[in-house]
Amino acid sequence: MGRRRRCATSGIWIVGLQALLLTGWVGNVEAQADVERAPRVSLSGGVSQFDLSGTGTAPTIAVRGSYPLNSVIRVEASLGWSRPEQRSQSGPNSLWTPEVQVQFAIPGRVSPYLGLGGGVAFETGRDTGGFDPGSRVTASGSGGIRVGVASGWELIGELRVRGIGDVFEGSAAEWTVGVSRAF
Repeated sequence: MGRRRRCATSGIWIVGLQALLLTGWVGNVEAQADVERAPRVSLSGGVSQFDLSGTGTAPTIAVRGSYPLNSVIRVEASLGWSRPEQRSQSGPNSLWTPEVQVQFAIPGRVSPYLGLGGGVAFETGRDTGGFDPGSRVTASGSGGIRVGVASGWELIGELRVRGIGDVFEGSAAEWTVGVSRAF
């Protein structure tokens, strides 16, 4: 008799524990969904492999803001900066790349994504010669992964490839890591 009572009591505890865990999991999924629908700001840094008036590797940083249209599609505005050193110049210049992308993600705490977009590229602090001064149209594609690490915070790893100019006179591949915050 005592053994039967212990089994019944153990069964009640197991069912209760499963219900508690399920309730916590459902609440966590709902909280994650709220965070996925929130606008975000991110800061990323890394290296840019460029082919402009010469080739090489340069530091790059980007500030980005994104707004979700739904749990899969996000619109992102970005301002990127890199410092490529080109052979036709006496020193490095700054390459600025404001752009907009539409990104498609698989929702979840670990969220891979792909994006397509465009914008402009312009140089500052440069000599004459080499890659023409002024603004150039850009087309970009990105692929990466976002990992939720705390409430509203994500770590991001990304490769963004950019063609510069209407016939792609230049190009860059940016390998970055960053952090993102939901608001």
